Amino acid sequence: MADTNEILSNCVKNLKTSVELIDNSLKLLQESTRTVPKLKRILETRKHFDLVPEVDYENAKEAVTNELQPQIDMLKLQFNNELKKLEKRKSILYQRVQIKRDKLQKFERMNNNLDKDKLDRFRFLRHKKKRLIYSLTRLKSQERKKRLSLGIQPSLHPDS
Repeated sequence: MADTNEILSNCVKNLKTSVELIDNSLKLLQESTRTVPKLKRILETRKHFDLVPEVDYENAKEAVTNELQPQIDMLKLQFNNELKKLEKRKSILYQRVQIKRDKLQKFERMNNNLDKDKLDRFRFLRHKKKRLIYSLTRLKSQERKKRLSLGIQPSLHPDS
């Protein structure tokens, strides 16, 4: 019987080991299958980018070009017309500026001439005044000398 007990105890040990192994396998299987719904979504195939044959691509490109080219040409024409208008306006404004500058320079020259003429006239009159004062002083001095030489008493009048 000892052999039978030993054999049965080995069977029980093997059975317990098997049960533990099955429990561990179940836990592992549960952990790994927990993300199955997420995995299902990941594995679903979705077309984000479709591959298009090159012929279809070239045809679509040509269609867009044919559709947009007239509009682009019209916009270019409008742009060129506006550019020409602005260039003409610039030229006209530049001419106006030149005319205004010429008028301003002419006005400044006239003012300078007037100011210079006035300044010259002022200098002339000031010089004439000095000459007249000098002449008057000289004449008064000569008159005093004549009176003294003739023996006439100088008058008490301050102007003489």
